[in-house]
Amino acid sequence: TGIFIHRVTPGSIADEMSLSPGQQVVLVDYGVIEPGFKAVLEDATLEEALWVLEKVNGFCCLSVKHNMEGYKKLLTDLNSKLVTSGDSFYIRSNLCLEKQDSGELSVGCHNILHVTDTVYQGQTQWSACQVNPYTMKDM
Repeated sequence: TGIFIHRVTPGSIADEMSLSPGQQVVLVDYGVIEPGFKAVLEDATLEEALWVLEKVNGFCCLSVKHNMEGYKKLLTDLNSKLVTSGDSFYIRSNLCLEKQDSGELSVGCHNILHVTDTVYQGQTQWSACQVNPYTMKDM
């Protein structure tokens, strides 16, 4: 769904630059400091966006677009617990992973997984469930 501005502190630099809730961050450019560094965040996962934004140290340029419809849909889905984050994508595993701890998922080679959070509980770990390959529904 993208990375959205949710809150802007009055009097902050973001406020002075007219950033507002509902705007979607589509590009981060800090090529002034690190030549050639631009990151497109339009379809980034939260994990990817956090990784990019952690690299910013000082001045950067943000390209944003108004996307109030997408922002409101995300908020509605989060509030109604239809989603736990803005992440939602499917992957097919190319390896087998045995369950190590409770709450972890055993994954077989070629399993289809629906990833719903790439920063689960604030950690750099994913939340996912297996998908039935015949019905394509989460199991």
